[in-house]
Formats: sequence, C-alpha cells, structure tokens
Amino acid sequence: MSGLPNPYPYGLRQLMLTPYVDAQGTVLANTSYPMPVAMTMGFSETEQFDELRGDDVLVAVHGRGPQVDWSLEAGGIPIKAWSIVSGGMVLEEGVTPNRKVRLRKSADHQRPYFRADGRSVSDSGGNVVGRIYRCKANGRIQGDRRGGAFMTSAIDGVGLPLVGDAGRWLYEWIQNETDNPLSSTPEANPLPIPMNLVPGTIAATSVGLAWDAVPGFDNAGAGDKYHIQRSIDSGVTWTHPTGATGGEPITNSTTITGLTTATSYMFRVAYWKAGTTLSDYSTPITVVTT
Repeated sequence: MSGLPNPYPYGLRQLMLTPYVDAQGTVLANTSYPMPVAMTMGFSETEQFDELRGDDVLVAVHGRGPQVDWSLEAGGIPIKAWSIVSGGMVLEEGVTPNRKVRLRKSADHQRPYFRADGRSVSDSGGNVVGRIYRCKANGRIQGDRRGGAFMTSAIDGVGLPLVGDAGRWLYEWIQNETDNPLSSTPEANPLPIPMNLVPGTIAATSVGLAWDAVPGFDNAGAGDKYHIQRSIDSGVTWTHPTGATGGEPITNSTTITGLTTATSYMFRVAYWKAGTTLSDYSTPITVVTT
C-alpha cells in the first residue's frame, strides 16, 4: 500500500453482487447487480486449527485453511440481487408500463455462490475495493419494510476459496489512487496458476518443461495457451521465448530451444487465457544446460 496518499476509507459507497452460472461457483457471470444505499460490508478472516499434543504439551498447530465470515447491509435490494443471495426464481410478466416482476422461492432452491464487491471512498480522492470471491449466504437473509421501502437489514454468510488446486483465491483488497465506481460488468476473477513445474530432458541448447494442466484450459474454443519466461540473472529480469522456440505451448509441456550451453536458467510458466490475459507465474525452477 506504500506510495498512495491517505488510503483510509471514509464511506462505503457501493455494494455489487455478481452471480456464478454454475452450482460450484467456478464460472463468473457477465453482469453485476447493486445493493442500493450500501451501509455495511463486514469482514473477518477466520480459520480452524488442529492441535498436536504429546504428554499434555502443545507440539504443533495446523490450520485447516482460511475462510471469510461476512455480513452485508443496505438501504434496499433489487429483486435480482435478492435472487442472487437466496437462490429464488425471478419471473417477469407483461410489458411496460404494466410489467410485473416476481421473486418466488421454493424449498428446493439452494442458495448459490456469488461474488461480493464493496467500494469505499478515501479522503485522498481514491478508493479501496474489497472483493470476496466465493460467497454463500449460509446465515440470515433478513429484510424489513420501514419508511416506505424494503430494507436489507442483514445478510450473513461465509466466503470460501475459488475451486481448484491452483490459485485458490479467497479475497483481495484493491487500493486505487483515483476513484472510479464499480461497473455492472465485473472484473474477471484471477486465473489459476500452473502448478508443479518440473524439468524434463536437459541438453546443451534445450530444456524440456512440464507442469500440471490448468482446469478449464480450452485451446480449441478460447485459444488458451501457456506463457513461458526465462531468466539468466537469477530472476532479476525475464524474457519470453518465442512460440517457435517453445515459449507458447498449447499443452502442459514444452521444450525450450535456442539456449546457451553450460548456462544456468530460471524458468516459470503462466496461464494465458485466450492469448490475452495472463495469470500469475508459477514458482520458478532452475536448470543448467549441459
């Protein structure tokens, strides 16, 4: 957070909810919906721990993985946003000006996963955005009518990591020097990171590399690729080998050619979604050519 003036927020201005289009909360929808007159976005990181004891002495403590306990409160909630939280069905009848929008909840409707984004404005003119990636309202969904409006007095739930073995993101805080409202078109979730990068065949001028395939990788439909980088100065600077030399593979293995003999290289790999958006890079490995 260093380098940005006065990051402290003074007011919550927006709450946006974004649904997922699948039951497990892995594919983010294309549209976000507001909770008007946002008042509260409560947040706490929690984790359960197992204790290992011997002769009544605490030997070790092992965490089971973090989660977020959150609560939302707003001065109103559109029917669509209520359905995102509750899993209810939105039905529309008629046409304007006689259109009717109805939310109907069945006992068979399960509460879905969704993403929550909150924007607070700071004294410096910037903002702080809090984002919980995979929320589920496993507590109260409470509303009441007062002052002639339907108020959202409390929605409580838990935030869990994104599904997958790589990049199991839980939440993030984003500090922006310039304030911009949250858009109804959500920023994409972070891409998963390729895991378990290992060397293959090592020769004088080439190195084989392999890693675990990224879930959802789609070279045929989306044109997904992997993006290799190499370094000869212990990771101070990185360069990208061309596709012709193995730097843009469409499978989870490649051979990087055109290297120098008896030279120490560091390699890392990222997921390249549709050939445009990069994930974070994997943990680098070091290989010495023969």
